[in-house]
Amino acid sequence: MASTRVRVLTIDDAPSWLQLDGHNVSAGPVVDGDGDHQLGVMYARFGAGTVIDERESPIPYDEVYVVLEGTLDVRTAQEQASAQAGEVIFLPRGTAAVYEAKDDVELISVTHPPQDRAWQEHGASARSITPDPRGRLLGRGVADVRTWTVGDDDAVYFGEVVDETHGSALGLTFERWDAHEDAEFPPLPYDEVLVVIEGSFTVRTETGSVTAGPGELIYLPAKSTGAYVFPAQGGTMVAITVPPYRKALRDAGYGELLDEMRVVQR
Repeated sequence: MASTRVRVLTIDDAPSWLQLDGHNVSAGPVVDGDGDHQLGVMYARFGAGTVIDERESPIPYDEVYVVLEGTLDVRTAQEQASAQAGEVIFLPRGTAAVYEAKDDVELISVTHPPQDRAWQEHGASARSITPDPRGRLLGRGVADVRTWTVGDDDAVYFGEVVDETHGSALGLTFERWDAHEDAEFPPLPYDEVLVVIEGSFTVRTETGSVTAGPGELIYLPAKSTGAYVFPAQGGTMVAITVPPYRKALRDAGYGELLDEMRVVQR
């Protein structure tokens, strides 16, 4: 599954599905730790009523669940988060939790580092991972985001949920648009996964265009160039980047792109 090109991925692109022993859970990886990937991506399905107790197995990566169907609860000793279709759960590195599917659940999991690479590197030592004290288990939907940034054209709104201030190596942002926008981007200083929740979204590169619809995603490796095409019909998606996109843009000398944005409350 190693690739350095921009591509669209769907649930049908999982080459195989893995069954979790003793549970009605299956996972279909579509981007793994081969090559230079900084993000791992898999589709997962939980049967209704499934409860998985992983309180003795802290995760050695930051993880985002984008829930496509159903409702998923995640509980640690101190915190609880829930998400239904169109919402997300952020699990910081070191999370040890109980996972419960209230009904049939389908989701996309995005991790940094990719899961297979992280488990290979940590193995049994993952049990001793010390979570970053800034990290918090979060469940969020678009309606929970009050502060957004937008350009002068008022076309695309960005609602940041997770960045480095949360002790995370990845960034998590909701994006909404209700007007056409064709925005060229410089060589990306981050790997990016864009998961479409509503509408459709296109990325145009010198080798062609790829378009994703609801429940599908586009993977953009670092150094990709091209344009984001937001259709006039409007839509919503989730963007996950490594590093968090604001930090990465400023570190790469693209801070003026952020300075052109203004903050709005919605």
